[in-house]
Amino acid sequence: MTFAEEHRAAMTGRSINDLIEVVTGVDAIRHRFLQVQQAARTQVRTFITAPFIAVPPYENTAEPVAIVRGVHYRAVLDRAVLEEPGIIADAIASLRNGVQLRVADQLPMKLVLADADLGLVPLAVTPAGEPGAVLLHRSGLLDALDALFETVWRTAHPLTLSGTGGDAETTVELGAESPTDVDRRILALLMAGLTDQTAATQLGLSQRTLHRRLRHLMDIAGVRTRIQLGGYAIRHGWVEPN
Repeated sequence: MTFAEEHRAAMTGRSINDLIEVVTGVDAIRHRFLQVQQAARTQVRTFITAPFIAVPPYENTAEPVAIVRGVHYRAVLDRAVLEEPGIIADAIASLRNGVQLRVADQLPMKLVLADADLGLVPLAVTPAGEPGAVLLHRSGLLDALDALFETVWRTAHPLTLSGTGGDAETTVELGAESPTDVDRRILALLMAGLTDQTAATQLGLSQRTLHRRLRHLMDIAGVRTRIQLGGYAIRHGWVEPN
C-alpha cells in the first residue's frame, strides 16, 4: 500500500492528535517531503524560502516524477531565494516542465501541500539543534493553509523566463529591434525585484552588459526611465503582468 493509500484509509475515525504528526531531523523531513508529493493526485503547491534545510529545489526528485503522472505544480518563491546560487537554472528547468512560478516579497513559512489532503510545514530547530516539521492531515488547519497559499498566489508576481537554452552572455544581440530571450530574462528578474548585480550574476552577465541591454530596450520602447520600460514591456507582451 502506498503512502497516499495508507493516508486515505487511515482518515476514518482519526482523533485530533492523529491529524498532526511531528517530524524531526533532516532525513525524516526529506522523507516526508518526498512522500507528500508522491501522495498528490492533482496538484502540489509550495512556498519556497531560504535557507534550504532538507531538500533544495534542485534536489527535489519527486517533482519530475509527479509531473509525469499529471500532477500540476505551483510554487511561490520568496524574493530572497532568487539570490541563491543555481536557483535561476532550476527555475528555468521547472518552467520548461510546466511548473508555474511566482515571486512574493516575503513568505511567512515554508510549505508544501498535496491536493487538499496533506501539508508539510517546516518549523524552527528543536532545542537539540535538529530541524523540525509538522505533517498535517485534512483538517481546519490544513484548510487555512490552503486559503493562505491561494491568497499569496494571487498577489505574487509571475516569473516567466523564455528562451532557456544556450549561454546568456553569448546570445546577446545588440542589433535586434525586439527583445531577445536574454532581454526577457533580464526584465523578468528586475521586475521581480532583484538588484542589477544579482540579476547579472544569475544570468552570467556583467553589469555593464546588463545596463547596455537595458539602454537598448529603452531605445526600442522610446522611453527614458525603467518604470516606463516596465509598463511598456507589460503592454507589449515582453513580460507577463503581475
